[in-house]
Amino acid sequence: MYCCSEGVVLDLLKKVPLEALNRFAEKWGLEENGEPRRELPPAEQDAMEAENPMEERFRAEVTVNGQPLRESTGYGRYWRSEDGCCDEDADRVLEHYELERDCGWAIWRVCCLWNGGKLKPETVELTMTAEKEAVDGGTFTAEPGKTVPLTDPRTGLTHTLRVLSLTPETMDRSLLPPVGMEFPTEYVEMQYTLEPPLPVGDFVLVDAVPGDEARACKVESGFTAQESACIGIIGGADGPTAVFVSGKGDEAGEDVRAAYSSLHYKPVETVTWRARFMARPKEAVTVTLM
Repeated sequence: MYCCSEGVVLDLLKKVPLEALNRFAEKWGLEENGEPRRELPPAEQDAMEAENPMEERFRAEVTVNGQPLRESTGYGRYWRSEDGCCDEDADRVLEHYELERDCGWAIWRVCCLWNGGKLKPETVELTMTAEKEAVDGGTFTAEPGKTVPLTDPRTGLTHTLRVLSLTPETMDRSLLPPVGMEFPTEYVEMQYTLEPPLPVGDFVLVDAVPGDEARACKVESGFTAQESACIGIIGGADGPTAVFVSGKGDEAGEDVRAAYSSLHYKPVETVTWRARFMARPKEAVTVTLM
């Protein structure tokens, strides 16, 4: 832990035995670069990421003298014995802390700013809260009025999804600036309910089929092709695409949600939806540093 005029810096390190790395690589058939030798279906991809011994997805909160600090920046590095000094930043951390090198290390640096002026730390606590992980709940196709039973593999509880509507939509092209790229604009919005309900963020639906890729086109004005990376487009991403839609539904008090398919250049008649149950894999941990 370091204190400076701007705030507090914490270096967090996780040691991973070489045997654990080898077992993980053998189980998932990984190449030397860490990529699987075959393309994994989404459910297996989720499982592999959840089992990765080098991976820890968490949110860190630092409290000094009972006052929570705001995290300003943070980044991670990984060091594996077979990689040697491929990551110079990680290698410098191992050298600075005089850490052994016959294993793997996951390294995180958390930087937090003082709130209203520098403090003289008397007590320091670090709370680490795991990010939610996805567990595959299966795939289905939808039509208005259809009910779909979906079981959370972790709890064994079955939730019933009821499809209210399926609406083909076209994104307004005027919302997309000319960037030397053409983007797909056709997608499907599905409105649905879920019983028993889950909090928004604990259940998401994504399109099981990737969207069409952007393609180069003539630049007419304004933006460069490189700036296209800054444009966010609905759907097609591996993440929460479920949205709470207020004020809709055919019954009072009904929670109506919406999911959006991937984007395509031509309308898609049938969308295969993938259900994903989201939950934190472990309880939050608070450590007293001072």
